[in-house]
Order: sequence, then structure tokens, then C-alpha cells
Amino acid sequence: MPQEERNGVNLGKLSNQIGAWSRLAIGSVITIAVLVAALLVPWHAKATGFVLALLGFFLLFGLLLSLGGLISTRQLRRRGNVPADVSQFANADQWNVKATLPRATAATGEKVVDWLGPMFMLGRGFNNRAMIVISKETDRNPFNTLLVTSAQLIGIMLSPDDLSGVEGGAVRGALTTVVNQSTEPTVNKNLQFDMVNRTRWDEVVAAATSQGLQAVLADHLNFGLPYTEVQSFSVSHRWINPGLVFKLRDGRKMKCCAMTTKQIDHVAESLSHYLTRA
Repeated sequence: MPQEERNGVNLGKLSNQIGAWSRLAIGSVITIAVLVAALLVPWHAKATGFVLALLGFFLLFGLLLSLGGLISTRQLRRRGNVPADVSQFANADQWNVKATLPRATAATGEKVVDWLGPMFMLGRGFNNRAMIVISKETDRNPFNTLLVTSAQLIGIMLSPDDLSGVEGGAVRGALTTVVNQSTEPTVNKNLQFDMVNRTRWDEVVAAATSQGLQAVLADHLNFGLPYTEVQSFSVSHRWINPGLVFKLRDGRKMKCCAMTTKQIDHVAESLSHYLTRA
């Protein structure tokens, strides 16, 4: 795992804090109002049973809202475990990654020959959704592109930090900033970032890898799959989730679903030098 570091101050973090305190305040007001109303109901209400049941519902709602806000405010004061290299993308107080494949290690002389992306992964051990439980977010599949090197496949997560040096207009820049500082789950922000920048993905990857493969692996979340672990691959041009399907020697299948179909055949041609087709 990358080095752990506390979230940087940004609008998303501030919004989380405001939201937590707002839930606590609103829940407290609802709870107090319901308790006061409950004391007055028996004196002037004919449908006492129905009204009390309704008040009980709102009392439970107010208590749960207050409890959620209280827990969130306490957790937002703690040190999180957001990886330093993806802190801009992480909106929850804590952000964990669960992957089934090991972190990539670049050999001397290993080079990037092609890439697929933006994309997401499917298959045993991969899930395209994030879970958030009381401000703690777990993403089982944070990778948004695939690098094809002379020795392995590398899934890697690119973020707005990789846009430095890439030409972009004011509108695209503004949209990326909004995505980066929103309080949605990381997996949703990842997808939004990919869609905003999909037409210039080649520039994003080229800028990220311009300092060499070892440098980009040092400060990005990633996993590596050596070609020796891949038995074969195939190309899927289906309308839903087109992409590349890899059959691994341990029996698993891994599918990299591309958001832009035009790169699939090109990447498959590059892979034909290193892997056989099914």
C-alpha cells in the first residue's frame, strides 16, 4: 500500500464536515421537537395511537440522523488512511483499497508500449463499486487505465494530478475541479473524471509516464500482472462492456472494459507480441 497521509484541506473535505454537523443539528432539532409534541398530544389529539406512531417514526429518524452526524464529526477529526498519491480523489475520512493482485515492480529497461483507457475491471476478485460505512470508504477496483509494457500488464489509477502539462480548456478544467472536490464516492468521481478527460486520455497517460515507468509506479496506486501469469487473451466488441478479456493460468478471468472502443484493437495488436489469443 502507498504511504498513509492525512487528507489535504479541500472543498470536498469542508463539505463533509459541514454535512456532518448539519445532520447532527437537524437530527437534534427533530428529536427535541418530537419529544415536545409527544408531551402535548395526549391532551388534545383524538387519534392518539396514530399520532404517537407517527411521532415515534420521526423520533427514530431524528435519533438516527443525530447519531450518524455525531459519528461522522468524530471520525472527521481522526487521522485517516488516505494514500498520499490519491488524496485528491478520496472524499471519505478513510479510504481503503482491496485488490487481489500485487503492486507492480518495473524491471530495468522495461518500457510502456501501449495503454487502454479509460477503463474499469471486472472478474473474480474485482468489483466496480465502492462501499461507504460511516465515512469509511472501501474501493475494490480503483484502477482506471491499463498500461501494456514489455513485461507485464499494469492497472493504474490516474487522477487530476496527472493533468499537469496536458492542454485543456477552461470548461474541462472547471469540470475536473468540480469532480475532484465533490463529496461523492471515489468510484463515482473516478468515472466522472474519466468521462470528462476521455478524449485526451493519450495525453494524460503520456504526461503521467513521461518521467519513466519506475517514477509513475512510485507515486500511483497500481497492480502488476506479469505475462507469465496470463494464458491467453481475447477481444470483446459487444455493445455492453467492450474490452479485453484475459484468461489467467490459475483459472481466473479478468476483463478490462474500455470506455472508448477505438483503442481496443490497437492494444490487442500490441499485446500480440507478448501474449497469444484464445
